[in-house]
Amino acid sequence: MQKTSLCSGGAVALAAVLLLTGCAGTSPDLRGTWVLVSAGGHQFPAVETAGPGDIVKILTDDAFATTGRAAGKFEGGAGDWSYRDGVYTECIRVHSNEDLIGQKISFRCRVEGDFWHHAAEFVAGGRRHFIDEVWRRLASGKCAAAPAASASVAE
Repeated sequence: MQKTSLCSGGAVALAAVLLLTGCAGTSPDLRGTWVLVSAGGHQFPAVETAGPGDIVKILTDDAFATTGRAAGKFEGGAGDWSYRDGVYTECIRVHSNEDLIGQKISFRCRVEGDFWHHAAEFVAGGRRHFIDEVWRRLASGKCAAAPAASASVAE
């Protein structure tokens, strides 16, 4: 079962039975780390790990955070998310673009393997926005601990 949050009620939890994969079915497991690979038709290099300048989105059970560099400047935001019937919704609580704070944005979406496609159209700050993005799930892996620095004593 996956817990999601409703935007209008704070941290209200819902349960969804995972019967199908992909946003077109019941609830896909969107939790994890995603890197943006395409936005508005612009393709980004396919890499195995996120690097400088990549835009990354992290989803926990009911919260999301996105961060990265776009057009040479830092951008980021965070808030609550929910999923229902092929629609992923973000309720933006903080963002580097103040026009987006408080926005509830609903995306039509689908998951195909490790790729998450979503698109939305909304108005914020008096402007119409169109978002058409593809995100790739970053493989989870263990971070190898660095070897402890050994102190050598000169004899």
